[in-house]
Amino acid sequence: MGTDLRKASWEKVTKLRLPKNENLPSLGEVKVERTENEIFGRLLCLLPLAATTYGFPRVQAIEWITQEKLKNFLTGEELHYLETGEGDTDIYKHQIEAMWALAWALKVTPNLDFKKNCPNNFVAMLPDLKKMESSKAFRSKISLRKDEEIISHCDFVYCLHWAIRQTELEGKKIPFKILPFVVPERRKALDWIISKNDWYEISLDT
Repeated sequence: MGTDLRKASWEKVTKLRLPKNENLPSLGEVKVERTENEIFGRLLCLLPLAATTYGFPRVQAIEWITQEKLKNFLTGEELHYLETGEGDTDIYKHQIEAMWALAWALKVTPNLDFKKNCPNNFVAMLPDLKKMESSKAFRSKISLRKDEEIISHCDFVYCLHWAIRQTELEGKKIPFKILPFVVPERRKALDWIISKNDWYEISLDT
């Protein structure tokens, strides 16, 4: 990974009034490992999981996933949660921010602003679960971003994550309001795109 890319990442971080670390290890030679279809499937599977944390029936969530032929994109842990209700619901609630990053990678949204939580109208951009809406129309609108753009964001969010943690370790205040899981969840999603590891095995070390 080039020094110009890392330099650009730190410039973005310092514009947010956060510290930089010139010695932070490079991500190395990385490439996009996930196909457009894999990212599409992961995004759509997270949708009913998140919806159940806000009261959407788990039975109906499974019906929609089955209807859309998305079961293969679920992890065993996720399927167990949908079938039994057993599990940490906060995990699926917080992953809305990971969904937002995946949506960005598929050009559902033009921007990925790390100073803000995902918008309240995000759900309106996705298939309507209450109506058991097909994902076909949504599928026709997506398009995977170029590798360079995704990798650039991966490097930036890696640096940003370090900067936020360092600021917190120093007992200082983050200069913008954002929920604590936003950056880690978005980083997990972007890192998954350039990784062959399973979704819940993505390392968020800094």
